[in-house]
Amino acid sequence: MRKATITLSMLIATLALVAAGAGVFWQTAGQPFEVQSLRGETVTIAGQGLYYFESVSGAAQVRAGDVVTLVLGIPLLLVATALFARGSLRGRLLLAGTLGYFLYTYASLCFLAAYNPLFLLYVALFSL
Repeated sequence: MRKATITLSMLIATLALVAAGAGVFWQTAGQPFEVQSLRGETVTIAGQGLYYFESVSGAAQVRAGDVVTLVLGIPLLLVATALFARGSLRGRLLLAGTLGYFLYTYASLCFLAAYNPLFLLYVALFSL
């Protein structure tokens, strides 16, 4: 059980590095544009980057979440996994909380974000 947990945690860290890195650094040319929602409201769509079809504020929020994942989430997952591997109770608790963060993050991207080229990666991360 311990070896499987460590292996899956390392796989999550690797895939999250790819997904969050792409979210931060994926650049495409484009301009924001407006669309009318089904309720008649005007919504401004980002129109650039990985989160092309997100609203401007939604794209900014997801990009900020990617930065948090890169700067805090992945390093914390690696530390928690190392502590867990040593048999530390604190490591187990920290790993459980960190995995909860990744579960929430990638469940949100699976179900709430507009479809983008990394959708299957989000599903894989959510599943792990």
